Amino acid sequence: MPVLNKILEGIDIDKKLKEKIADGLLVMDKSAEIQHDKKGNIIYYKETKDIEILRFDENIEEYMAREVLPHVPDAKWYFEEDLSKNNPVVKTGAEIPFTRYFYKYQQPKPSEQLKQSFLELEKSVNKRIKRLFG
Repeated sequence: MPVLNKILEGIDIDKKLKEKIADGLLVMDKSAEIQHDKKGNIIYYKETKDIEILRFDENIEEYMAREVLPHVPDAKWYFEEDLSKNNPVVKTGAEIPFTRYFYKYQQPKPSEQLKQSFLELEKSVNKRIKRLFG
């Protein structure tokens, strides 16, 4: 952002627009130096964000150590929250896989039976078209 600020110096531009411009110009460079904000916090590249779904009773640190850190050693977990606003934002969620709990498998009809049904429908449609235009 410092380079962009220097380029846009003297131009009256909204901070959010400036952030959008910066996001559009970002390019992933895994060999680059880790960037920090003014408070010293790491600035994460938004495109690398990933979401994991855990069981409610799963310990996050144990999950990270077992499933994520062996593959991405510099990964970090966090909850999405912004408590600095007038209306604090805390994103939490739950997945309810309805098909896993409520779906009952039904054997599909045999292909020959389906073929016969389609042929009958086609004959019926053709007959109605003849009546309509005949």
